Amino acid sequence: MHNDLWKACNTCKKSINYDQNYWVCSVSTCNSKRTGLVFCTVNCWDAHVPMMRHKDAWAEERTAPSRQRHAQDQGHIVRSTNSVRRIIPSNPTDKVKKVINHETLVVASKVKSYIEVCSGMNTSGRVLEVLSEHIRKLCDDAMKAANADGRKTVLDRDFKKP
Repeated sequence: MHNDLWKACNTCKKSINYDQNYWVCSVSTCNSKRTGLVFCTVNCWDAHVPMMRHKDAWAEERTAPSRQRHAQDQGHIVRSTNSVRRIIPSNPTDKVKKVINHETLVVASKVKSYIEVCSGMNTSGRVLEVLSEHIRKLCDDAMKAANADGRKTVLDRDFKKP
């Protein structure tokens, strides 16, 4: 019955119900809260071992929580199905804005080395200010694009190619 579903097996996708025995991998990266791999049988656990390239691992038997215990553990996370995700950008203070707007955003030695190696030319100190301004503009546009997509992470695709 679907109402008894606690989690699905990470290998075969069969149901693991409340109060049912299941198996986890002994490797910490597989059984951490973030990853949380669970398996309905030892055979399903065994199927994941070669893919994860574990050298020394074993299956540990566990029991799924009761429905009530699970509800208590997850109570602070429960959201209504019609909730809308909102991203509220933080506004830096004026002092932070001044630092951000005047700080060099590039590694001076790398830029100067690149120009010298490619052209044999020297680089003025003012070039770094101009480059930093261009980078700020690119970052501002990318942040707006990520925000428009409802994300809190700026991705490479948010930077438009010239």
